[in-house]
Amino acid sequence: MERRVVTIRGLIGSEKEEFFKDPEVLDTLRRAGFIVQVEKAGSREIAGFDLKKYDFAFPAGMPAAEKIRREAHVNKSHIPFFTPMAVGSWRAIANILSANGMAQDQGGYYLLNIGKLIEAVTAGKRWKDLQHSAAYAVNKPILVTSTDVRKSNSAAMYLSLASFVANESNIVENEEGITRVLPIMQKLFLQQGFVENSSEGPFENYLLMGMGKAPLVMIYESQFVDRATTTTVAALRTAVTVAQALNNQKLVLEQITALNATTGNIIEGTSALLKGQSAEIQQQAAGATIAIEKLQAAFNNIFATMDMMSDYKTKALDNMRRTVDVLSTEVGKAQTYLDRVRREEAARTTSDLGLS
Repeated sequence: MERRVVTIRGLIGSEKEEFFKDPEVLDTLRRAGFIVQVEKAGSREIAGFDLKKYDFAFPAGMPAAEKIRREAHVNKSHIPFFTPMAVGSWRAIANILSANGMAQDQGGYYLLNIGKLIEAVTAGKRWKDLQHSAAYAVNKPILVTSTDVRKSNSAAMYLSLASFVANESNIVENEEGITRVLPIMQKLFLQQGFVENSSEGPFENYLLMGMGKAPLVMIYESQFVDRATTTTVAALRTAVTVAQALNNQKLVLEQITALNATTGNIIEGTSALLKGQSAEIQQQAAGATIAIEKLQAAFNNIFATMDMMSDYKTKALDNMRRTVDVLSTEVGKAQTYLDRVRREEAARTTSDLGLS
């Protein structure tokens, strides 16, 4: 029998959004009979929501979770996983902080000295005031970018950490402690100006805008690890695609090169043939003149033929003249004979008629 699938709705901290988008997580939940639809908000903000329309709440941090449990009368809560807080930055910034005693290189990551950082902030120092700050010599105050401390757990965690250090490594538990650390905390938070309600906002700015906007950002380590993992996979896929494209391009270029070489050989061969044939044509043209002796002999034959024809005409005319003379003589004789016959015939006719 197929398992019944139930759709449930939840309100989560933005840092957990990628978890609920993960195909493997979605498939596991569906096989367990759940389709999960989520909305995101700042973790401390979640504690102030009307949660009646949600099936679960998933904030970051125990304070927000405890407030939700008390106000929503939840008897049981679960901690599926946790992640440390971290400060996202850039190697150039880390090197500047290290050169000024505010960070220590641990070989792959840096430890930020919050006490030294607070001293720089309370002294009003700017990045350009630090030693060896050529890589980021800007006129901006030294600050860690966070979210809205009233609505977001990550900012509340930053407040807890900074206030603990500013209170000489003691938890702020009374008015005396508040009076001591409040001016310092105001500089840490109020100088930031407008801030996001959720840690996803400053983290995206950190990734997309680089160190120019926010050289130090309070983030969850899980955000960094998740993005590093997905970016690495995407980069590998891109690298494979580019490699395949380059390989195909290489094959095409090799084919074009072979075609060009073949075409070049054909053109070279054609030009060689043309050169050879041109030379032969020139030689033939130069040697095509008829020999003078043969030409003279030909004309002599023609002239001899013409002479023979002239002699023939002369002889033919002489023979024709003799023939005409003979014919004229014979015609004269025939005329005389005809005249005599006509006279005799006329005389005979007259005698018969008695006219004589």
